[in-house]
Amino acid sequence: MSFVVFTCDQYMSLIKSFSYFFNKYWDSEQEVNVLGFKEPDFVLPPNFNFISGGSQEDFAPKDFCGPFRQIIKDLPGSTLTYFLDDTFLISPYHKEVFDEATRLVEATEAHKVQLFWGGHEQFKSSLPFKEGFRQFPQHMDYRCNLAPSVVNKDYFLQYFTPGMNVWDYEIKNMEKARNDGATILVGWKEPIVSWFNVIRHGRFNFQQWEKIEKSDMNSFGWNKYQFLTEEDRAKIYELRDWQAG
Repeated sequence: MSFVVFTCDQYMSLIKSFSYFFNKYWDSEQEVNVLGFKEPDFVLPPNFNFISGGSQEDFAPKDFCGPFRQIIKDLPGSTLTYFLDDTFLISPYHKEVFDEATRLVEATEAHKVQLFWGGHEQFKSSLPFKEGFRQFPQHMDYRCNLAPSVVNKDYFLQYFTPGMNVWDYEIKNMEKARNDGATILVGWKEPIVSWFNVIRHGRFNFQQWEKIEKSDMNSFGWNKYQFLTEEDRAKIYELRDWQAG
């Protein structure tokens, strides 16, 4: 099993906050590989390891998959837990559920387990699988996505096509992932972990932040798990003037 968080030169500064929230809510002993380009100009926490995909300028603009495909292939283990740099964890992860999700993927009983439920319509359309988990139907949109997940590495790489940017990975693979036979799961009674997508289109995600400001409970989603503590709200709001470099 390998953990990775994807970033790029323009978003590298977000890793400071990403690592803070990861170590707060996951495990400061868990090794995480930061896949980027230029070395960070700040000190990473001891459990974060930087791996460069080379010079960003050597790849097509916004090429997300090409620089990192071989790196992922060479990482140890048959499973991968991945995050994007702007997905900040906001709740403790459920270790028992994650461990069972990892076992299911390693035993090839599942190809991927998303760490959160997805959108309301996605979760509502999910089907019973086994105790603690539900399954996304084969015909569903966005079966291939970059929401944090634990995934079979070969299955992940099947869609990880050089030249694709982040949006391509989800949109261009949508039809291909329909009815591909893969078993894609989510937790049933509760998600494995919750996060806040702090950046949207290269700027602070004020669209989601407006929901938080209008809520008495700092809520921003369709379920009780998508909310911020006061401490996390203050910490995240420090990035309100952030823009992609």
